[in-house]
Amino acid sequence: MKVIETLEPIADLGETAEGRRKHSRELRAAIGRWCVDGKADDVVATLQAVGVPAAEVKDEAQLLQDDHLAARGWFREHTHPATGTHRYPGHPWRADDFELRHGRPFPGFGEDNEYVYLDVLGYDRAQYDDLVARGLVTDHQIA
Repeated sequence: MKVIETLEPIADLGETAEGRRKHSRELRAAIGRWCVDGKADDVVATLQAVGVPAAEVKDEAQLLQDDHLAARGWFREHTHPATGTHRYPGHPWRADDFELRHGRPFPGFGEDNEYVYLDVLGYDRAQYDDLVARGLVTDHQIA
């Protein structure tokens, strides 16, 4: 890919912020035509080589395979009793002398019913027990 030669016809349209704003549609179309057949790594490398800050937009599966993020220790492993141990994204920021916690695994179905009804919603024990007895609150999935 020869970014300079390919995009030269539109280069003057994007020399200023006003020009980029005014000719946004033409610029985006030309850039789209230039990179449509290229591999993301090649497009990013070519743009970066000419001073354009660029990076691939990745989906979750790609992020979980990203060597740079792995090398920075960004991923955290969590174990859940029902699903096993898996890698999960870490916090998007770090700070000196500040421990970042990832918390417990996600609760199972209905696992936190008592906490939610009694502590968060303020139901008393008799109200909660009545809801459970009538099957309106359960920790067993029906469907």
